[in-house]
Amino acid sequence: MSYAIQADLEQFISESELIGLTDDEDTGAVVTSRIEASLETASVTIDGYLGSRYSLPFSDPPQILNKLCVDIAGHLLHIRRNEISESWGKRHDNAISFLEKVNNGKLSLGVKDPAGTGSDEKLRVDARAIKFSEEELDKY
Repeated sequence: MSYAIQADLEQFISESELIGLTDDEDTGAVVTSRIEASLETASVTIDGYLGSRYSLPFSDPPQILNKLCVDIAGHLLHIRRNEISESWGKRHDNAISFLEKVNNGKLSLGVKDPAGTGSDEKLRVDARAIKFSEEELDKY
């Protein structure tokens, strides 16, 4: 399941630009299958970072995943045309950085962590029993 759809991407990339990024056959139309493939690849990338921390798939994905998916997919569409876009490159890098921080527990998605590995868990410390009490030590 993709975290974003074509309409989400169209909010940031014009139709004419999407045609240029996807229309390898020069039909003059957006090739939806290439957009869907980039969105699916972006979603799989996101899951790769989140899978060790959250139970996937999400029944109700956090909204931030939509933005991350758009940022990664937009970059993927540009690089498939060898168009190095600084702004889309930064968006991609920021999305990956955010996912790394979530994976490392430094940031949260704002949802309960059903896998029980995130920061919403309480720290539990088990200590060994005291071998020597004050009374025992005083004997020496």
